[in-house]
Amino acid sequence: MSATSVLEWIPPVRSSTDEEKRVQALRSFQILDTPEETDFDQIVTLLAQTFRTPVAMLAFFDRNRNWIKAKVGLQSDEAICANALNAYMIGSQETRGVVAVPDIQACQPYRDIACESPFRFYAGVPLITPGGHLIGSLCVLDHHVRELCAEHQFALEVMAKQVMNLLELRSKNQRLHRTLDQAQLIGNLGVYEIDLVNHRWFASEPFQKLFGLPPATSYPLDDFWKLIHQEDVGAQQLCFRTKLGVENKFDCEFRCVHQQTGKVFYVRNICEVIRNEAGRAVRMVGIKQDVSDQVATLMALQESEERWQFALEGAGDGVWDWTVGSETVFTSRQCKRMLGFEEHELGDALTDWLARILPSTPVEVERFTSSWNPKQERGLMKILQVRAKDGTIRWMLTRGKVVAWKSNGEPLRLIGTLSDITEHKMAEEALQERNTELTKANQELDNFVYRVSHDLRAPISSILGLIHLIKNETDLDVIQHYTQLAEQSLQKQDHFIRDILDYSRNTRLSLQPKEVDFQEMYEETLLTLNHTPEFKLVCSEVRVEAEAGVIFRTDPQRLNVVLNNLVANALRYMNPRQEHSYLQLSARVEAEKAVLCVRDNGIGIHPEHLDKVFRMFYRATDHKPGSGLGLYIVKETVEKLGGTVQIKSQPNVGTEFVITLPNLAPSETKTA
Repeated sequence: MSATSVLEWIPPVRSSTDEEKRVQALRSFQILDTPEETDFDQIVTLLAQTFRTPVAMLAFFDRNRNWIKAKVGLQSDEAICANALNAYMIGSQETRGVVAVPDIQACQPYRDIACESPFRFYAGVPLITPGGHLIGSLCVLDHHVRELCAEHQFALEVMAKQVMNLLELRSKNQRLHRTLDQAQLIGNLGVYEIDLVNHRWFASEPFQKLFGLPPATSYPLDDFWKLIHQEDVGAQQLCFRTKLGVENKFDCEFRCVHQQTGKVFYVRNICEVIRNEAGRAVRMVGIKQDVSDQVATLMALQESEERWQFALEGAGDGVWDWTVGSETVFTSRQCKRMLGFEEHELGDALTDWLARILPSTPVEVERFTSSWNPKQERGLMKILQVRAKDGTIRWMLTRGKVVAWKSNGEPLRLIGTLSDITEHKMAEEALQERNTELTKANQELDNFVYRVSHDLRAPISSILGLIHLIKNETDLDVIQHYTQLAEQSLQKQDHFIRDILDYSRNTRLSLQPKEVDFQEMYEETLLTLNHTPEFKLVCSEVRVEAEAGVIFRTDPQRLNVVLNNLVANALRYMNPRQEHSYLQLSARVEAEKAVLCVRDNGIGIHPEHLDKVFRMFYRATDHKPGSGLGLYIVKETVEKLGGTVQIKSQPNVGTEFVITLPNLAPSETKTA
């Protein structure tokens, strides 16, 4: 067969459905026709050095072609032959293991396709997806006849697995970037606008908070560049000047500096250029988002990949060897180093290693060692939590394979690897936590918008109706009654708007810790509410106990919002059937914390409502007016202050709120 006749790969006979699934599996990695990548080039280089062959290559089998991703030592006039051999050896056979041909020209059926080939030796391994699809191969070729030893066969298999791991990691990184792009497009985060004509720029409030900017309507354009880290600003200015004339969209990452704290953080900048009719750029609109966590995650993934490559080059990523039934297990130096031990500090006793697996009770260890059935699973793969030398818990991935069997079919010897995947698990947990927070925020926002629009319109509709009645009414007493009803609707709307403002301030503004006097704050709260009808019917009592010399600091404005809501609720929901209604306000102030208690003997709350009263817009009763925001604001504000709030209540007995707040004063100033 001539060389030119095998430029295209002729796949083995498969059903069209199977072939389509195979091609889809390959193309899902988005690897075809991509530029050179260092990770794959290094594997092919290491492969050639390990086998000491002049040629090594990594190829992928598309529908009708054999595409080379990485290669070493392959001359242009040899590429066609190498492609043909590789496609025939791996692609046209249903093999799932290593294919080795010591002498191609002396072995049928390879002699016919190798008549014009300069190669004599071939060894390759297929690349198989977790779904069982053949997508490519990793191979070496030599101009001389040679044999493939067991060590080289094992190395070839390990490197093929590393290629698949890199493909999976590469796909995950691509998906992460796509998810990030979508999240930024729908998020109103750090919006800014640059007026290129008047050399001014404007920033939203979230942008000002992100960068620690003083509130202002606009800023000089020169101040925009002060936000960028001094080591990055030159490159960004050059990019700005270079691309502004030819591109309409920018998407880049760089370091910025918080203008108040000096903290350095990474941001992603996405902006669009607005041009006039003449095509001249007149404005730029964009967003900046803090992506420090994402950058740290990517760095952690890169570091993990570098550790794996180093381990592979230096004799493996934590190799272990165990003879079944033996009380010892051979572990490489890297296995011990991953847990913080030197070679002499941790022995090879099996019990020592099993004792480090969590949980390490005898029952759990026995469950782990007996959970793998080698007759059903030829390979062992488990994720473990292992206690390191310093007491920290590391996530480890162990993979093993039976390499020797007893005469009765039981496993005799296992060899495997140990990999540290702690960083991967932390990144996964962080991503899950972010998704949970985003889902919660979206749900609260949807509920908030719906309820606000409804509760703002309801009083307006009521007042409009009363005005219509007043216009057609001549009786002054009736008009006065309608006017009182309108006033009540306006007061209800005013109270609702105040709740919204309290919620907005708590979310938007940073903490302003100041020294507080709980006795004064309680008395001011009671004074603020003494105009309410219920105030005269309730006996109030204030009791504050403080350690001598304690200086307690918290945000008084936020604390005032909390106390006003709790005391107003206690008055609003007093029990008219009680002979003596009371409201007890107490505080115990210590150097590190303060415990506040608001107790009443009002109508109380039924048990089925207790776990829901802190939800946004939740109301346990409709007998009294209210927005349903009060206790939600209390909980959010207390948590903003770094504290906790607890509730106890019984119907017709009363309610007690206990708030624990940390002292925000510096340690050296907590006592006089």
